[in-house]
Amino acid sequence: MVGTTQFEILNRDFRLEHASDWNRSDDDKLTLYHLHYFDDLNAESTVERRSLHRELVERWIDENPPVSGNGWEPYPLSLRIVNWIKWQMRESSLSHRALESLYAQARVLYQTVEYHLLANHILANAKALCFAGYFFEGNEAASWLRRGRKILDEQLEEQILDDGGHFELSPMYHSIVLEDVLDLVNLLRAYDDGAHEKIGALVSGMLHWLALMTHPDGALSYFNDSTSDVAATLSALEDYAVRLGIDVPLEAQNGIRSLPQSGFVRFDDDDLAMIIDVGRLGPDYQPGHGHCDCLSFELSRCSNRVLVNTGISTYKVCDRRMVERGTSSHNTVSVNSSEQSEIWSAFRAGRRAFPVDVSVGDTFVSAGHDGYSHVGITHHRDIRFAEGSVRVLDEVSSRHPERVPATAHWHFHPDVTVKLEGARVEAGGLVLEFSGHQSVRLADYEYCRGFNRTATSTAIDVVFTERLLTTIKYANTHCF
Repeated sequence: MVGTTQFEILNRDFRLEHASDWNRSDDDKLTLYHLHYFDDLNAESTVERRSLHRELVERWIDENPPVSGNGWEPYPLSLRIVNWIKWQMRESSLSHRALESLYAQARVLYQTVEYHLLANHILANAKALCFAGYFFEGNEAASWLRRGRKILDEQLEEQILDDGGHFELSPMYHSIVLEDVLDLVNLLRAYDDGAHEKIGALVSGMLHWLALMTHPDGALSYFNDSTSDVAATLSALEDYAVRLGIDVPLEAQNGIRSLPQSGFVRFDDDDLAMIIDVGRLGPDYQPGHGHCDCLSFELSRCSNRVLVNTGISTYKVCDRRMVERGTSSHNTVSVNSSEQSEIWSAFRAGRRAFPVDVSVGDTFVSAGHDGYSHVGITHHRDIRFAEGSVRVLDEVSSRHPERVPATAHWHFHPDVTVKLEGARVEAGGLVLEFSGHQSVRLADYEYCRGFNRTATSTAIDVVFTERLLTTIKYANTHCF
């Protein structure tokens, strides 16, 4: 919040001048949701905006009558309930009228839990019910707490995989859920609720997972729905865990490390960090945040990103959303412009790719997927690590007699200068050489620096049939 009616939301300027602006019909849902979250109550330098926040809370009550509009939907209800309670515990700034509204909001949430969506949404619902259940007294508040606790017992076991990852397989949503888990540990411990130990036991594994999915620059990798400046960083979450007395795992380690239940593999040496996706789209019943990124990888040289997935800039139902979820926006192979998985709308998927023949060794990662089997085609990728080089062998086979053209996509970070000469690419301290190609061409693409913020960058499209060998060379300079 930057003024009485001015906000910065997801890299956009937003003016809240009229009561109808809370629910603008011509604006996207995600922006409006964020307007109703009240995240700024607990942001940095919040004391400087205390009077603005008090006015905004009262205005929200006046202009959002129960149970009308975006603000009364269960997900924004959940985030706002927690934010108002945190703010009240710190500032004691909620008026009696606002406390009555908060009680009504918790009552509505109790009746509208998102059992139809599940995944990270129902965890947010449960967290808010626990906060409200402890904040208020009485039998009704106790029922909120019981439902919240029951959902957490069921859903954390379902959603947090044995390797520590959140089952939607998005580093961004994993970070959001991990912050929720830390908040719950904090809350339950404050009220001497023994459940904090069971929930707290998840934290170290979740931090380990996030560390393997974080680049050396400290920011998240872009697999599935992930982008910058939405979720807390690994460093911030580790600091929070330390404040709660939870041990933070040490991660500095070279070689290959696998997250088998999530389907990710990481390789490190003194100069290179590489994160590889050999997993599925996401949970079968909730694929809304999944992308066509099977067998894709991201690569950093020293602390600089070189090869990246495109990321996301919008949740609107639009062509841009389809492109960002699509195969060609990831460092993998497309065949005849087909998609690995049948994605549609903003958060839907039909037929989808599943990994096959996954094998991880000390110096290699090998896997295929069946996403093109409906057209009689398979894609297999073999990645071999040696000192100063990575060899990537892509094989596309067809049950039909004719050769099928395929395209390997390589997306470079906007900060990297890309130089192409024949079948040789120089970029970010790497040299890429291709063998078995039909053509190698430069292309522009839009890299996502966050929601509503993109930067034009360079991609290389390599057309081949049957087999393509890509050799990535780099000098061992032992970055520090």
